[in-house]
This record gives sequence, structure tokens and C-alpha cells, in this order.
Amino acid sequence: QLDRDADKEAARKVKELARRQKELEEKIAELEAKKKELEDQFLDPALMQRADKMRALSEQLGKVKDELEATFDKWQELETRKEA
Repeated sequence: QLDRDADKEAARKVKELARRQKELEEKIAELEAKKKELEDQFLDPALMQRADKMRALSEQLGKVKDELEATFDKWQELETRKEA
């Protein structure tokens, strides 16, 4: 009985980790799309005429990159816990 309860608990934890990982994967995909969208805006030659817009875009891109890195780190942490 004790082993069966432990197995059930372990399976529940793995399932929860997988659910959280899937959520993070979806967020990573959204952030990667946003990052590409922002990077594509830098290709606009008219942007060079607007230092204020370029600075704001650069700040926005930096925030997205930071969030993407943090989200990926969380995903990796869950992957490590799932394998343990």
C-alpha cells in the first residue's frame, strides 16, 4: 500500500511538472514571436530617423529577451526535476 501511494504521488508530481512545462513552452513560443516582431522592426530604414522610437524599441526588445531567458531557465529547472 505504501509503495502504491508513493508511486501515485510520484506520478502526480510528474504530471504537474509536465503541465507547468507545457505552459512555459507556450509562453516561450509567444516571447520568441514577440522578439522576432521587434527585431523585424529594426529592419525599417525609417527607424534611423527616430532615435526616440529606436531607443524605446531597444528597451522593449531587451525586456523580452530577459523574460525569454528567465522563462527558459524555469523550463530547464522543471526538466531537471522531472528527470530526477
